[in-house]
Amino acid sequence: MYKNLKSIETITISEFVERMSELPPRKIRQRKGNWLKLIQVECLTCPATGKTVNYISLDQHKRNKTFHYNFYSEDGFMFTIDHIQPLSKGGSKTSIKNIQPMIDTVNWEKSNQTHLGY
Repeated sequence: MYKNLKSIETITISEFVERMSELPPRKIRQRKGNWLKLIQVECLTCPATGKTVNYISLDQHKRNKTFHYNFYSEDGFMFTIDHIQPLSKGGSKTSIKNIQPMIDTVNWEKSNQTHLGY
């Protein structure tokens, strides 16, 4: 589905948590930290679609060769972190009250709005 990404390996949510626990805190970047927060409070469902995170893939970007952990639904839709109150409108980058998982295409549609309108 995502032609610019090559999946290196697929892991479970608990394997992701275990890998992150083995890293020093300074090595856990903001994106991974936000996902850990959402996992901790069991918030892994897109509020707009009802799709839930099912697995995590270590993906390599084909063009620049960087690696990322990406979160996917059972049917292959990629998730992103959505900021409920957009950063451009003063929302917090890391507060658990301001982040939620969202299917990437829905998040792009939402852009810097505070809601989707449906």
